[in-house]
Formats: sequence, structure tokens, C-alpha cells
Amino acid sequence: LPWAWLRGMADAFARAWIGRNDRTERVVRRNLELAYPELLPAQRESLVGAVMRTTARQGVETLRFWTQPHAKNLAMLRETHGVEMFDAAVASGHGVIVAAPHYGNWELLNQWLASRTPLAILYAPPESEVAEAFLRRVRAAHGDAGRVTQVRAEGPAIRGLFKLLQGGGVAGILPDQQPKAGDGEFAPFFGIPALTMTLLSRLAQRTGATVLLGYCERIGET
Repeated sequence: LPWAWLRGMADAFARAWIGRNDRTERVVRRNLELAYPELLPAQRESLVGAVMRTTARQGVETLRFWTQPHAKNLAMLRETHGVEMFDAAVASGHGVIVAAPHYGNWELLNQWLASRTPLAILYAPPESEVAEAFLRRVRAAHGDAGRVTQVRAEGPAIRGLFKLLQGGGVAGILPDQQPKAGDGEFAPFFGIPALTMTLLSRLAQRTGATVLLGYCERIGET
């Protein structure tokens, strides 16, 4: 479907979603209360609506990027920043960790990274085996099957990441995922102790890999 249709569908879904007070909406509202305590209730509710709408758009965008040829998706990119820094880090042979938080469309970022270098992606497996099989299929589709290695966030597979980085490879990690109990540390986040991933810093310290922050941001309505 055309992008305008997809955005319209996402916005309609968001309008129906808002007000149901499901877990997603409760989390959004609570996070905004913690991050922006100075806002008036009406201002905060306006932000709740914006976050829910953006979340819905993210969903339909991701489905589009998963089901279209990656070359077609990458042709939509209008600006790139820091490419020389990334290429130099890869060429150094010391390993690269791309820390890509849940900001913008990380699935399109994965496709861009795989277009430039073989890439290992660390992921937390969904509870559903069917959902996991779907993710593994779409992330390695359209010519990237030999360039993308998908690594479950579990002990044996993570040991493989150490070897990959020590050998000069490139790994992509979503650093703001909540780790399993015992695998992280509590750190203050907007004054609230939050269980925080330590894997990224351990990988960097033990392998000497360069850590770069990456994201793929929507520009306006395009």
C-alpha cells in the first residue's frame, strides 16, 4: 500500500487504541509522568497520544520494511551522518558494536548496516516460536541471508559474540532492552532504579571493540 495509506491506517488504529488503558498506554503515561513531572495534565495527555500514534506508525513501517526488497527500502534514505566514522571503525579490524536504542526504525538500520558489512544482531527471542521463526526469516531475507547472523541473547550464543568482535566483526545491540534478572545492574533513570544491560560494556571492555551509537529517524511524513 502507498505510504499515505499506511500512515492513515496506523493513525486510525492509534485513535482506537488510545483510551483503552491497556499495558502499553499505562506504561507510556507513567514514563511521561516520571520524565516530565512539570507538564500540565493536558500537555501530558497530548504527548501520550503522540507516542501511541508514533508506535502504531512504527509497526506498519516495520511490516513494510520486512516485506519489501531491502534495496528498495534503502533507496528511501535521504540523509546519512557518520558513515566515514563507521567505515573507518570496521576497517580498523578491532571489532565494532553498534548500539541502536529503540529510537526510529532499527529494522531499517539493520538493513543499512548489512548492506555495508556482515553483521551479527543480538535479539531477545519472543515467547512464541512462530514469532521467532518469522523474525529470523524476514531479517535475513532479500539477499541478506549470508550477511546477517542472528544471535539469541543467551549464554552460549553470547560467547560467540566475544569471538566475533575479537576477530574484527560487527555486532548490533539494542542496549535499552531489559536484561534477565541477574544479568544486569540497577542504575538510576529519571530518579528511578532501572534494571540496565551490562552486556554491551562487558563486550566492549573485553574485546576492545569500538562502540558507535546508531539510529534511523523518520524525516517528517516521508
